[in-house]
Amino acid sequence: MAFFRSGLRLAGLLLICLTAAGFFGAAGQPMEIISHFRLHLAVSALALAVLCWPAGSRIATGLAALAALANLAVIAVDYARSIDGAPAPTGAREVRVLFANLLGEPDVLVKTAALAQTSGADVVALTELPPGGAAAVRVVLPGYGCITAPTGAQTAFTTVIAAKSCTGLGESQFSRPSDVVYLDHAGVRIVSLHPRPPVGPWATGERNAAIVEAVRLRASGPSLLIGDFNVTPYSSGLDPVGAAGFVRARCGAPFTTTWRDANPLLGLAIDLAFVSPDLQLTGCQVGPWIGSDHAPLIVSVAVAP
Repeated sequence: MAFFRSGLRLAGLLLICLTAAGFFGAAGQPMEIISHFRLHLAVSALALAVLCWPAGSRIATGLAALAALANLAVIAVDYARSIDGAPAPTGAREVRVLFANLLGEPDVLVKTAALAQTSGADVVALTELPPGGAAAVRVVLPGYGCITAPTGAQTAFTTVIAAKSCTGLGESQFSRPSDVVYLDHAGVRIVSLHPRPPVGPWATGERNAAIVEAVRLRASGPSLLIGDFNVTPYSSGLDPVGAAGFVRARCGAPFTTTWRDANPLLGLAIDLAFVSPDLQLTGCQVGPWIGSDHAPLIVSVAVAP
């Protein structure tokens, strides 16, 4: 029994250390990666506390409870800062945007195009394009006459935005311009991006730079940032977005994930949408899993008449 209790204490101490490390995400890896897993840590700590209590290990119970509370506090703060959709004001123009990571699969592109039609999307933003890239997108979305044209070789991070109409479109000044693109539709600037995953210090810096560039591309008026950010809401990588006044669309958080699995304990919410203060969010939902390792986002915003 003493050995078992020692194991519980070590588990509680480990959870405390991981929880604390997540607060230092701005220092780089591996702390930044750990900061993504707040929900996982909270659930693990709660489960450990439930296990420790009947075992009579007060120290382990206290450590687990402390880790759970710390992570739940971070989740609660993010929840309070994010927003759900509200009904559009009378006379406002509503714009619906669909974002999807296609995993490079042609059949996922076809299914996403069908989802764009059934959801009534005015704008479709896509990344991890299949062979053919923008040309393939044009084929399956014939009613979307405005489309960004990527430059350079297509990569997994190349992003394309297509809209039924537009008043402006283009790429960024990022080192790989097609990773961060924008399109102006019905008075809203839509900026879509797919930064690199933070698999090391260099890649984390690249990801953060892409996010900063997306913020820079915002218009003077209503703006929407949407994409596969390769970051969760609990990471310091999103600090520039919040500092610019953008607010995250809740989209079912914290119990809805967009990557790997619909189960929040197996996946992460890294496909995100942010609205500028002068743009009203009217709806956000995580779409169906249709063959990619990402679920699509369907976001609706309202523009004052």
